[in-house]
Amino acid sequence: MLGINLKKKAKIVLEKRGLKSFKPIRVGFALDISGSMQDEYQNGLVQTTFDRILSIASNLDSNGEMDVWTFHTKPSEAPVAKSDDFGTYIKSKILDNPKISKWGGTAFEPVLNLAVNNYFGTVTKSVTVEKKVGGLFGFGAKTVTETIEERSEAIDADISVMVMLITDGESSSNDNALVERLFEQVKQHKVYFNLIAVSNQANFGFLEKMAKKFDNVGFVHIKNLKSSDEEILEQVITQEVVTFLNLN
Repeated sequence: MLGINLKKKAKIVLEKRGLKSFKPIRVGFALDISGSMQDEYQNGLVQTTFDRILSIASNLDSNGEMDVWTFHTKPSEAPVAKSDDFGTYIKSKILDNPKISKWGGTAFEPVLNLAVNNYFGTVTKSVTVEKKVGGLFGFGAKTVTETIEERSEAIDADISVMVMLITDGESSSNDNALVERLFEQVKQHKVYFNLIAVSNQANFGFLEKMAKKFDNVGFVHIKNLKSSDEEILEQVITQEVVTFLNLN
């Protein structure tokens, strides 16, 4: 019943924004699991927030599902969220899951890289290779290692994707330049990043800057996650999100 009611609420907000029909897309969710979020996980606030995001994905995703990643300084791939995960996903699939790394600092680029590679496979990555240098006619050459950047080909360049990321703070890992490079690399694809800040304590200047620089990056600041379902959904489903959906 929880899932049905939330999906109806999300559909109403989409229709209020003028979205009556659209081509289904893929939806991914990157969820902050840094140490500063631990209380919100334990008191159920993250589960409530997760349910609201899943209700959006259930309306938009081609399978009615949502790909999920968690992140602190290290990202983890979580199980796909489905319609029967409302109300239970965070405890059963995240907190009780030993494969999910938890409670570190904050870094955005590793999890965004993981998400983008899942859909497009186009992000540049560092690869260590060995090569021979020096010597004469092949004799006396030394083997050295060198780090190069390798770029893979797109898996499906025509796929439309929305990646939502929720965080309660800026990166503690100084990876801003890497995040900006990633957004630059994938801007030719049909992908929209909805960056959602959920604290009134932190400064989110970098995330706001990315939203202003890139047309396919949005920024939302939700200061009170205890607001009603309707209020949260209306903040997350921005007119910019609807414009992206209408274009795909």
